[in-house]
Amino acid sequence: MVFFIIGRVNSGKSTKLLGLYKRKKCGDGFILKKVHVKQKLWGYRIRRLSTEEEEDFATWRDNIPKKWHEAFVYGPFSFSK
Repeated sequence: MVFFIIGRVNSGKSTKLLGLYKRKKCGDGFILKKVHVKQKLWGYRIRRLSTEEEEDFATWRDNIPKKWHEAFVYGPFSFSK
């Protein structure tokens, strides 16, 4: 079974998916977690639900850290490998 969680920005989609995963206790998927630095959105980390592994995923192009491994650019975002 595949679940699509859709909605507006900041409407709780990732929280909904995480809750669904914890209730069903099966399957797998990914959520993006917002990262804030000094109350400003720095970027996103991607988290695999089954392992809880997290990695940097995307940040603003004008905010790239030194150890960033850029793989793709889209609009204002840089995506890491």
